Amino acid sequence: MATTDDMKSIAETIRKAQYGKDVREAIAKGFELLATKQDKVDGFLDSYGLDEDTLNER
Repeated sequence: MATTDDMKSIAETIRKAQYGKDVREAIAKGFELLATKQDKVDGFLDSYGLDEDTLNER
């Protein structure tokens, strides 16, 4: 899975692409929303002492 930083980087790359401004902005905002949601999930898991590696082991 992409990290939060990866998603933010993708959002910025899309903003600079040669698509129409509305399309670029919609896609970029989608990746930023995914990054925000991932941060919330990571925070929730961390609060229970879990992380992706721990979950994969189970």
